[in-house]
Amino acid sequence: MKCPKCGEEIEAIPMTVSDSYRSPRRQRDLDKLMMKMDKSLRKLVRKVINDIQNNIPSEQLGKGVMPFLKAITSVDKEQLLQLTKKLPNGL
Repeated sequence: MKCPKCGEEIEAIPMTVSDSYRSPRRQRDLDKLMMKMDKSLRKLVRKVINDIQNNIPSEQLGKGVMPFLKAITSVDKEQLLQLTKKLPNGL
């Protein structure tokens, strides 16, 4: 494969599963969902997502982030905040 700018011959690198989950389009969609939330809820959701990705090996690629965000957008903000107060680690 040739570089479109300089013409240098480069080896094509196949896209892996992890690359598709980190695409700019996916990130833009995640950002749109996050921007629908107010600042305090966004902060809380980011912490929850980071904790999930750090503690559950199968979620390190972030495959479950979009379904998670879509599911919680239909839940009332006050209900989410009340649930987090009941958690043992006190998010």
